[in-house]
Amino acid sequence: IMFVYNLFNDILGKNNQERRIFNTDEKIELWNTGNHICSYCNQTILDIEDAEVDHIIAYSQGGETIIENAQLLHRHCNRKKNNSFETDSISFENEED
Repeated sequence: IMFVYNLFNDILGKNNQERRIFNTDEKIELWNTGNHICSYCNQTILDIEDAEVDHIIAYSQGGETIIENAQLLHRHCNRKKNNSFETDSISFENEED
């Protein structure tokens, strides 16, 4: 039970911890700037429901969850970006150059 509790606290930023996820108000604020271009594929995001907020400097690299470190991406681009980052960061012991 404490594991799940601590996991939620990490995600939601409770107990004076920095939160990891942008909230809906921040997403709307970014959308209302009028810049509806996906920062990953450079194509127009047609609907706010197709957008996700992404860290410019990754949270795992010390990037803060603040509007100044936020960008809009298509949902599928954000998934693709996260998947390629995870795959690119894996090193294989028997990998040939």
